[in-house]
Parts: sequence; C-alpha cells; structure tokens
Amino acid sequence: MSDWPQEHMILDGDRVLVTPALSICVFFDVISDQICEAITKVWEHIEPIYRDHLRWYSTERMPYKEPVDDDVLEMVPFWFEPGTDKRSRYLFFAHGGESPESISPWAIELYVENAALIDESQKPLLAAIFGADEGDFGKKVNCLRLSFPADPKIFSLEKFQTLSLTLIDVIPILHGYAGYSLFFDINSNLLSGPHGKEYLKLAMRHPGYDVFVFHAAENFLNDKMKSVNWLTALGEDLTAEFESSKRREFIRDERIEVMLRSQKLLIKAGSAPSLGDVNSGDNLPLYRMVARAVAPLLCRNHAPFGRVFDEDQTTRWIERFDQFE
Repeated sequence: MSDWPQEHMILDGDRVLVTPALSICVFFDVISDQICEAITKVWEHIEPIYRDHLRWYSTERMPYKEPVDDDVLEMVPFWFEPGTDKRSRYLFFAHGGESPESISPWAIELYVENAALIDESQKPLLAAIFGADEGDFGKKVNCLRLSFPADPKIFSLEKFQTLSLTLIDVIPILHGYAGYSLFFDINSNLLSGPHGKEYLKLAMRHPGYDVFVFHAAENFLNDKMKSVNWLTALGEDLTAEFESSKRREFIRDERIEVMLRSQKLLIKAGSAPSLGDVNSGDNLPLYRMVARAVAPLLCRNHAPFGRVFDEDQTTRWIERFDQFE
C-alpha cells in the first residue's frame, strides 16, 4: 500500500469534502438476534479504535448533527440487545472532522431500512423508477460500513485486514468488500459544482476507489454483489453458487489468495489494496481477474448514484472492470 494519496482530498477552503479512506462494507439480511449479537461483538471490538476520533453523529430520528460523547457511544449496543423488539429502521452515522461540514476518514455508517420483503404492489413502480425488471426486486439489504485513514502511519494495513476478517467472520453477511474508497458525507449538500466534478474525475480515473451510495443499491443486492475490491467476500449462499459454477478456474494468478472462512469465501487481490490509474495504463489486472471470476454474481442494476453521477456515469463505474484482460 502506498502512502496516503493526500493529493486526492477535495477541499472547500478549510473544509474537507472528500478524502481517501480504507473502508470495509458488509451487506446483511433482515435484523435478527443473530445479527444483533454479531453487531454488538463488532462494536465491542471497534469502539476503542474509534473513541478518540469520532466527532459528529446523527440518527434516523435526528437528521442534524450533534457532537459525539461517551453517552452516544455507549447507547449503540443497546439498540441491538438480543430478545428486544427490533425497529424496522436504524440509520446511524458517526464521523470524524473538526466540524460537522469537514470530514476526516474515520466513520461508521449503519443502514437498516425496510428490510422486509418488498410488497408485490410496489414492484411495478420501483421497476419504472429504477429502469429494472420487476423480478430484480426481492428484499432490501442492510449495510454496515466502517472507514479509516488511508495513511499507514495512522492506521496500519495489518490492523485494517484484521478488522475486515473479524467483520466477515462474525457477521452473517450476504457479501462485502474492503479496500480504498472516496469517503464523503452522504448527508452533505456541499459536494456539487467544481468539487463534484473533481470527485467524479477521481472515481473514474482510479478504479480501486469504491463509490458508495447505499440508497442507490439497496433494492438490488439481496442476491447479487455490489462490487469487487482488494478483499471481496461472498456469504454462504453466494459461496455455494460460486463453487458450483467452477469459476474459480478464472483466478490464475498466484498473487490472488482464495480463502474459505466460516463457509464464506474471501478473495484477496494482492498483498495490499491498489488504486490503479487508467491514464497511465494501470487498470488493476488482479481486481479485473477477480471481477471476471465472480461476474455472474455481480449486480448490474443500480439507481444512479446521484450528486455528479448520472445514469450513464453510474453504469460506466459499475462496468469499470468488465474489460477483464
């Protein structure tokens, strides 16, 4: 992993709007006691790491931001006590930064929203809105995303990998990934105009950056994967589908490690995450090889990411690894 690409930060005066990060993103099914126990275990592991770095938070009931204090951090696991009634919606955002409008690459994002089966009567409307087939809609997924500085002097690659593996082992995931991301505050309206164009340019030039807009994909990821990255994880169902399809034979580079952990498959594309640079011909061949191997499992339907990503640009980003070799 190279030093933190600080030149990729996008600033508005003293405010940081976008920053490179290392992010872990896992998708899971409807909230259950098993999921609650897993999230509580994860929280116990990560809370000491985040305690001195998180500055601002909001919830589904509080769209404005408030300073994080000890009481806020202590309340999180109580939302998920096994045996308690589960709300249909949890949205929790906590991130670092010197102000609510200037972010740092320390962040927790939890999305649990309407995870029940989508009503049949809603499918024609959803299909029309998203330009998809009615059969593409089954369940909405839930998501937990953790972000850290992409600077090895602050947060080591070893710690990032260990935490990623812990998350994948503990949570009954559908799928997930970990690697570089372009982190920004999804609730901020500041990323527009020239700043938005700069963000789009970075995302399209460096295919190793994940672009994450949960609400653009939540309807489509119950049985398909969002993307590949340095670490790509398949839950039990997708692992069984992958192995039965015999597509492991497409992984022909010894630098790619394939591991079976708790009946979940983990694919590691190289010894460290990479950004790539299409302008200089670095198209991340290891990532592309992984994408080719899991191609039948990748989601092809997304709503446009919004902000500066229209439908065409969203499709281009989704298909960035389709030229496999």
